[in-house]
Amino acid sequence: IDDGAGFFSGDKLNFLEFIKAVNLRLSEYGLHIDEYSFEEPNSYVAFLDIKFCFDTNGKLQTDLHTKETDARNYLHFTSSHPAHVYSGIVFSQGLRLRRIINDDLRLCTRL
Repeated sequence: IDDGAGFFSGDKLNFLEFIKAVNLRLSEYGLHIDEYSFEEPNSYVAFLDIKFCFDTNGKLQTDLHTKETDARNYLHFTSSHPAHVYSGIVFSQGLRLRRIINDDLRLCTRL
């Protein structure tokens, strides 16, 4: 198991106690949670290429997360590929954004 994400209802002390209890149970399998973060409500948390949080109404909000080192290098237009390959890249990246971003207004700004 490499990456995971979840939500916890409680304060930071309760969360640390929860991690300790989980690690105790996982130790018999040779597993251990060694990295974790605790974020305040209504702030985005990055997980792989998704940022997510719960808004003030309790609704899950998602957005695209990109690393600072992301160069967004795709196929150069002068390369020797058929034309449908270029439109396929644009289409698939649009689909990717649609799957990740759950708010239409935020999606329009990202496109």
